[in-house]
Amino acid sequence: MIKTIHRRPQLIATLCFCLCTGMGSLLQAQNAAELIGKGRNAEQLTLPLRAAEYYRQAAEADAFAAEPWLCLGLLHEKTGHYGEAISALHHAITLAQGSGEEGDTAPAAHENSAYMPA
Repeated sequence: MIKTIHRRPQLIATLCFCLCTGMGSLLQAQNAAELIGKGRNAEQLTLPLRAAEYYRQAAEADAFAAEPWLCLGLLHEKTGHYGEAISALHHAITLAQGSGEEGDTAPAAHENSAYMPA
């Protein structure tokens, strides 16, 4: 019984850490989703520079999300920035493959490459 009492603070600390870490991920995902929504609104208002900034902020808010990179890549393609579109879309594919999203059956190309945002 005494051992159980002494281990309880460790258990509580571990539980708190797990809950806080999970909550942080949820908040990051929600923030990224809000920024993506703002980016889509900016696109509808024909404000591509503002939309691109929102998508970049969304990518920073959730570093493991593919969607902001997909949106940014499609925006670059629409505006004729094909090199940037290819880089952003490649990054989206790499992230999607790493997260187990659809399309992860294809081999990852250039896994060590890094995307440098414009």
